[in-house]
Amino acid sequence: MKEQKLRRRRSVRFSVLMTLGLVVVWIMLVGEITVGAAVFGLIVAVAVQLLFPIPVIPQMGRMRILRLIWMILVTLWGLATASFVVAAQVLAFRRRTRNSVVNVDLRSKDVFSSTLTAVLVTLVPGSVVLEVYGGRLLVHVFDTQDEASLEHWIEGVHKQEALVLRAFGTPEEVAAIRQESRQRRTGKEETA
Repeated sequence: MKEQKLRRRRSVRFSVLMTLGLVVVWIMLVGEITVGAAVFGLIVAVAVQLLFPIPVIPQMGRMRILRLIWMILVTLWGLATASFVVAAQVLAFRRRTRNSVVNVDLRSKDVFSSTLTAVLVTLVPGSVVLEVYGGRLLVHVFDTQDEASLEHWIEGVHKQEALVLRAFGTPEEVAAIRQESRQRRTGKEETA
């Protein structure tokens, strides 16, 4: 009994970032910026973290903040450009669209990295991840007219995964991505 209480006490963790985020959400819900709203938001944030302890996520310990910011910016850019492309394809009534469902093998078998990659791929219009399993994504892709466009989508998924791994991956995964990038550059230089 005493051991369970001690283990439970150790599992209670507070995150400053989570607390600030919850206070901001609370103030947005209240709809006014006052000292009272901020104080009550702080109380709610602490209570939420006490009642629903944050699980330990090892990948958060190796988060690279600049790479995370870059991942967010690239995803936002992809979101903006893909929205226009998909809208144009939908509005082109006379042109038939051909959709595909494709298996994409990921570099990492890590559940966190695979799931985050799936979320980012689904967030950008034109593709939806149907299933994540064992380092693979089953992706529904909008408007794949030929093999080249399908390869382009698969390459896009791999680029999203590379962004995730550069932000949260192990040092070995990051080194492997850098090596692939170097090989791709030298291969292009040789063919040019």
